[in-house]
Amino acid sequence: MDLIGRKAVITGASRGLGAALSYKLASLGCSVTLVARNKTLLNQQLNRLPVINQDQKHEMLLYDLMNLISDTDLKKSPIVNHLNQVSILVNCAGVTTHSLLARISEQDIKNTVNLDLVVPMLLSKLAYKQLFKLKHDPSILNVSSVLSITGQNVNGTSIYSASKAGLLGFTQALAHELRDKVRVNSLLPALIRETDMGSMANVGSNQSLHTISLQQVVDKAVEIITDPTINGKFVVADNEKLPIQFDY
Repeated sequence: MDLIGRKAVITGASRGLGAALSYKLASLGCSVTLVARNKTLLNQQLNRLPVINQDQKHEMLLYDLMNLISDTDLKKSPIVNHLNQVSILVNCAGVTTHSLLARISEQDIKNTVNLDLVVPMLLSKLAYKQLFKLKHDPSILNVSSVLSITGQNVNGTSIYSASKAGLLGFTQALAHELRDKVRVNSLLPALIRETDMGSMANVGSNQSLHTISLQQVVDKAVEIITDPTINGKFVVADNEKLPIQFDY
């Protein structure tokens, strides 16, 4: 299995799942564009990416994706040039809010929904014409969460869960719109042990929640990206006996 000759744009790529997935795709021959807003972490991750063939070219874009919300002309966004020749778009950037609805600020609600839901919509809109042009099984992978639909609940994540559930609706509808031209899927990881979300599983009533390793989630993401038969699916990455792949 290799991805030689293909280009992936990954948001939220400076840490966590985005960073781990970018490394894996690069090791399979993919040219990777890292998008995040932390310059130090971006540089470190860019320097880590393996190069296994002479045509591979990795790059980074230091960019706050929330600018997409306020920009009046998205075609002038600096991310547009980096979407040229893209064949894999991974919407991985997100924000986790951990606050009860009664206590969360209105601005935090807007920020969570904008980054977790609206930004993937805007990026998909900017990328789809480029994806249409390619014949290398172009695809969009939206990273959601098991908290969005599977009945697992964490106090203080109502806004986060709602935005990730909205991402599922967007995924299914867009997969139908683009049909056989571009594959669109969602990955629903359990709480990843190596991230901030994973740490919640050790607190009080959350101890019954499912957790998973970062590497297991990366492997599931690669499976979705490389399997041309997976389209319009919600794919759960979970150690427990939840459905592995299902339609909503």
